[in-house]
Amino acid sequence: MEEKIKKPLSLIIKECRENIESAINTSNLPPYLLEPVLKDYYNQVSILAHNMTTEEENEYLSSLKND
Repeated sequence: MEEKIKKPLSLIIKECRENIESAINTSNLPPYLLEPVLKDYYNQVSILAHNMTTEEENEYLSSLKND
């Protein structure tokens, strides 16, 4: 069975930035309307990142107890 080549993280980040830029440019919204939309997304991502970090920390601490 062939092993699938994983896309490098740097390329994933580059593509993500390009997709966000394209969505902003094609939205045809003025900056004063884009700002609250982007703030909402930032807040959502920030909450998700915090939750993920907390979950990973809890899993790590739990695995230390089991060893």
